[in-house]
Amino acid sequence: MRYIYLKVLQIQDVKKAFYSIWAGTTPLGFNKRGECKYKKGTATCKHMWQMTTKDPNKTSIEIILKSKKWFHGETEVGRLHCPLTWFPTNAIVTDWFPLVDSMHDKKFMVELSIHVSEQPAKPFHAHTGALLVIPAWDRPGTPAIERITTMPIISAPTVNIIEEPGQIPPQFMQQQVPQPVPQGVARYSAPASMPQSPNLAPNGQQLPPLQNIPQPPSAPNQSNISDFQPPQSYDGYQQQQTSFNQTYKSPPQQSDMYVNSPYSSPYADPSTPQKLHQNQFYEPTDPYNIENNACGFADFPSVCPTK
Repeated sequence: MRYIYLKVLQIQDVKKAFYSIWAGTTPLGFNKRGECKYKKGTATCKHMWQMTTKDPNKTSIEIILKSKKWFHGETEVGRLHCPLTWFPTNAIVTDWFPLVDSMHDKKFMVELSIHVSEQPAKPFHAHTGALLVIPAWDRPGTPAIERITTMPIISAPTVNIIEEPGQIPPQFMQQQVPQPVPQGVARYSAPASMPQSPNLAPNGQQLPPLQNIPQPPSAPNQSNISDFQPPQSYDGYQQQQTSFNQTYKSPPQQSDMYVNSPYSSPYADPSTPQKLHQNQFYEPTDPYNIENNACGFADFPSVCPTK
């Protein structure tokens, strides 16, 4: 809920006539009439309007200026719409606004004093405030506002990369300025030329002889992996190693006979024949034509298929 108190202080640049002002709120509301007095091109009004609204975000203050002629009635000469969101609450705003005619041409400038309150209050007993928007019109007593125009889009200058062979465009030729080196950081610079001797520095100074640098321990290879012994403190590892040695049996010696076994490793190359042990082979069309454990894996019965 908003309580609005309005005064029309003066209207400039009006012709000599009888004027009246109708003020109210839109879209819901009605206008009330107030008489004006004309004096030397300025019309003043002592009337004060009181209005209320329940939806300040959609409410506007409407002011209509009409002129009255004898035997012709009243004729509208200017109109003003001010959204209520332009004004702060619990403050008094006094400013100039343009009145436009039906052709949307600015005709007159009107000075209004508006007091918007959240609660019923004594009219025009509050601190002074200002509009919440920047007016786009020229006001009396204030310098003209520079109109904000659209800034032209300035594209970056194009550079013709295709130049003569061996020529660098002048836009890309920048002077290399050495940057200061932070304290504690050494700058690395590549030598201009390779030294003639391994014991000579690029500046010709003698380098100190190389010292015997200890080599890092070599990585374990196939020969020393078998020599690795686990720590004696790992009791669980020793028990697992002992049980594994007791159950594991080394595979028998394989012969030189090769056949394409359907039970060969799925990771093997199918073009490479697999080797069977115990000098046995069978025809690929009959995988069960093997006497021992029906598949040729005599020592590994768990991998043999069942008939």
